[in-house]
Amino acid sequence: MKRNAKGDLTTADFPEFRPNLTPGEVMQRGSFGGTYFRPIQSAVTGEKFGKDVWTEFPAEWFKGLDISRQVISPIYYEAVNKYGVKC
Repeated sequence: MKRNAKGDLTTADFPEFRPNLTPGEVMQRGSFGGTYFRPIQSAVTGEKFGKDVWTEFPAEWFKGLDISRQVISPIYYEAVNKYGVKC
């Protein structure tokens, strides 16, 4: 994913997909109150996803974050969210 000359995010695989933040920027902003990679069981497949799933992604996405509170927490923390809100 790259920013073009206008600053828009683009990806060659899906040119119509135009997010306003990179995945790393989303994580750094605490957009999910620290719960994005919490352990879950899929209601669709029944598959369980543990708290180590986040390690499959680039380390720079999580640089400087407290992983237990800002990435894999089972509890949503409004204070972790950049805007201090619950989603």
